[in-house]
Amino acid sequence: MKEYHEKGTIDSQKFAYWNYKLGMIKLLRGYSKEAITYFQESLKISRQIGDRRGECAVLGKLGNACSDVGEVKKSY
Repeated sequence: MKEYHEKGTIDSQKFAYWNYKLGMIKLLRGYSKEAITYFQESLKISRQIGDRRGECAVLGKLGNACSDVGEVKKSY
């Protein structure tokens, strides 16, 4: 979490949420590979701060994005 404070982001949960939302935008616009990057960052932060609800939401969408790009084994 220290690295997010250094970047000027005090609320790590919001930072995770923003990455999730950016991933959703990319996913809905058909840029699944870019969405995966945002979802992975959101997942990393959610796990670090213990946000189980956020982690669950991200894992679902990460699975969708991985499935879209043909990485089915990573989608579950």
